Amino acid sequence: MYIFIKKIGKIKQKKERERNMLKGKQEKGITLIALVITIIVLLILAGITLNLALAPDGIIKRAQTVGNEYKKEQDKELSALEELENMLNGISEPVTVGDEAITIPEGLSIGDTVKYDPKENTYTWELEYCSSGDEKEASVNITKPASDVILSNTSEDYKITEWKIFDIDKKTGIITLISANPTKGTVYLGGAQGYNNAVKLLNDACNALYGNDTKGIAGRSINIEDIENNMTVKALEEAHSFVHPSDESNTKYGEQVQDKFTTFKNYPSIYASEINSAIDENFNSTGIGRSEQSYLIQRNGNGAINGLLQATTSIQPYQTYWQRNNETMQTSFKGGETNYNLIISQGSNTNYYIASRTINTRALSGECDFNIFSIKKGGIEGLPFIYRITGTNCSLGTECNIRPIITLNVDLIEENAKDGWYIK
Repeated sequence: MYIFIKKIGKIKQKKERERNMLKGKQEKGITLIALVITIIVLLILAGITLNLALAPDGIIKRAQTVGNEYKKEQDKELSALEELENMLNGISEPVTVGDEAITIPEGLSIGDTVKYDPKENTYTWELEYCSSGDEKEASVNITKPASDVILSNTSEDYKITEWKIFDIDKKTGIITLISANPTKGTVYLGGAQGYNNAVKLLNDACNALYGNDTKGIAGRSINIEDIENNMTVKALEEAHSFVHPSDESNTKYGEQVQDKFTTFKNYPSIYASEINSAIDENFNSTGIGRSEQSYLIQRNGNGAINGLLQATTSIQPYQTYWQRNNETMQTSFKGGETNYNLIISQGSNTNYYIASRTINTRALSGECDFNIFSIKKGGIEGLPFIYRITGTNCSLGTECNIRPIITLNVDLIEENAKDGWYIK
C-alpha cells in the first residue's frame, strides 16, 4: 500500500511538473504574441505618421505653406507701413515752432515737384582753391581752367527752376528740396587743393547760386550723409564692407590700415584736421568730419606746397571709401524707387560731385587715394581721383556736375492750379 501511494505521489509530482512547464510555455507564447502585435501597431503608426508628414497636404507641406503665407503677409505689412509713412508725409498737421503753429500743406509729400527760380546770383570758382596747379590730365580729355570761372544761375549751364521734395521735418516745419537734376555745367577739381577745398567750394557755390537770404532759403551741395541716411540698413552694411582689391590686409570701412605708409607719406593739408587722421604717430580723435569745412585752404601756406604736406615718418589712415554700381543702387534705398529717382535722377547717366571727402587705402601698392565722393554713371564712387599718392606724386584733375540742395520754412510753399507747388 505504501509503495502504491508513493507511486501515485510521483505520478502527481510528474503531472504538476508537466503542467508548470506547459504554463511557462503558454506565458512565453503570450509575450511573443504581444511583442509581434506591438511591432505591427508601431509600423501602422509609423505609416500613418509618414503619410501625415509627406503627403501632398501633409504636415511638412502645410508648414511650408504657412511659412510662405507668413512671409507674404510680412511683406504686405512692410509695404503697408511704407505707404502709411508716405501718406503721413502728405497729411496736413500742425507743427509748433516756438509759440507759433505751422501747418504742413495737405498733399505735400516726398518726391513732389516744386517750382523755384532763384534770383540772379553768381559765384566765382577760384583756381587758387580748386586746383594745385601741377595736375596732370586724366586719361579722358579734360581741360583745366586757365583762370577763375564765374558760375551764374542765369546761364543754361547752372540754371535750375525745378526742385523735388527731399525731406519734410514735421517737428520744425523745415522742408528740404533737391534739384530735379544735376546742373548741366561742370566745375573743376584737381590735385591736393581739389581734396582740400571741395566741400566748402561746392557748398558755397550752391548757397550763392540757389540760396536766398531774404526768404531764409539756404543752399548747399548734396553730401554722402544725405545718401547714406536714405539707404536701407542691409545696403549700407554691404557698402561698408568694401575692400579695395589692392589691399591685401582687407581693410574695411571704418578700420585703420594695418601697415603704415612710410614711402608714400604725402597728404593734403586738410587731412591733418580730419577726425581719425594719423600722422607721425599722432592720432586726431576730435577732428572735422568728411562733409565739414569752414574755411578755404591756400595752395602754399603753413608749410604746404600746392596744398600738399609730407609726414616725417609715416601716415596711417582709416578706410572711409566705398563704392556701389548703378544696378545695386536701384535696390539700396528705404524709399524704394522714389528715393532712387530723387538721388540718381538720370539713371546710369547721372554724374555729380558729392561734397564729402573719402580716403581709399590700398596697402598692396603702399599708398592711398585721397578722393571726393561722386555719383559716376549712376553709382557711388570715390572717382574721379582728386589726389593720388604715387611715387612721382602725380595728381589728377577732372570736371563734374553740381547737385544743389536747399532748405526753407514750409510756409514759403504754396500751390495753385497752374504751377502746382511753388516757392512764393
